[in-house]
Amino acid sequence: MSTILPHSDLNTLHDRLLEEIAPGSTVLDVGAGLAKYHQMLIDRGCKLTLIDAHKPYLDERLSRWPQIETINDKAENALWDAEVTSRRWDVVLGIDFVEHLDQRNAQYVIEHMRGVGSRVILFVPEGNHPQDTDHYEMGGDFWQTHRSTWDAGMLENLGFTVERWVDFHRWAKDRGADPGALWATWRRP
Repeated sequence: MSTILPHSDLNTLHDRLLEEIAPGSTVLDVGAGLAKYHQMLIDRGCKLTLIDAHKPYLDERLSRWPQIETINDKAENALWDAEVTSRRWDVVLGIDFVEHLDQRNAQYVIEHMRGVGSRVILFVPEGNHPQDTDHYEMGGDFWQTHRSTWDAGMLENLGFTVERWVDFHRWAKDRGADPGALWATWRRP
């Protein structure tokens, strides 16, 4: 049964990541994009490996932080590669990522995220949240398109503990999208 967080915003997400990820952790961020939390994790001494299919995002990250490791490939390919499967990360992140995959590929990717991580943290829009535009304006429209919708029960069925953040995307109501988001965590037994 999921718990409900009645009010949340981007600061809540960043605070929660800092609570959940210990300083110095190894972190694999799948579908990394241009996340603002990368700087926070680097400042805490975390060792980041970023996977993203859209090379301009990774190039931008490397221009800011040459010490990070990047893998330019689709998640479903990268998570099967021996370079990734031979390692274990303290935390694997999928923040605003799995909704960009169709349901079948998303479940496959989540399974492989659990295979390489001691912990997995997902953050996903809840319900209908259409998107087909790269808001970073870096030519990633194809990669930014949402192809699946999620609810708490689906992630719980995959073994995650889920919190519903009911108004995280409250700005999206104006365009007919559901306002909620799901914070989901899994820990290796």
